[in-house]
Amino acid sequence: MPVAEEGNRLAVEEIMTKQAYSCTADSRVGSVLEQMSARSIHHVPVVQNRVLIGIVSTHDLLFAQRKILVEDNKRRQQIADTILMSQLD
Repeated sequence: MPVAEEGNRLAVEEIMTKQAYSCTADSRVGSVLEQMSARSIHHVPVVQNRVLIGIVSTHDLLFAQRKILVEDNKRRQQIADTILMSQLD
């Protein structure tokens, strides 16, 4: 039997993640990433009042975290530059 035919006979129920995990829009990025890693999942439904309002992916969260780290590094560099300049005066 060709693979395509096998796939047509397979129900999503047989392969889906059964222990569903969701987050809310105000969930913290780090916390959701930890849960995704622990559960070996890459996408999480975002719900509000039990209604689906979006889906967030590992890529989305890592990109957001990277952006935050870049901004933090810029602020730290500005502080270090200010301290260094004040010591030169």
